[in-house]
Amino acid sequence: MGAAAEGDFAYDFGDGTGASGEGVMKIAADIKATYTASELEKQIAEVRRKMEAAAKELDFASAARWRNLMYALQGRDGAGGAPKSPKSR
Repeated sequence: MGAAAEGDFAYDFGDGTGASGEGVMKIAADIKATYTASELEKQIAEVRRKMEAAAKELDFASAARWRNLMYALQGRDGAGGAPKSPKSR
């Protein structure tokens, strides 16, 4: 896949895919396997922008899915946003 242009994000929740925790984790694993560390940071920033845009449009379900994906990309759990302990990985 390589470096993505700013604003270019390959995953979309428009059809409802990835809404479950399992779907988000699969998407995050795909992204982590494809991008370098610096590209991953850009993807996290893009996901954050999409989350904020969805919230601004009052589409809280989509915003939550983007948030969950952002947390997964950051290696955080969805509950408290805390980094996962090595034992839970």
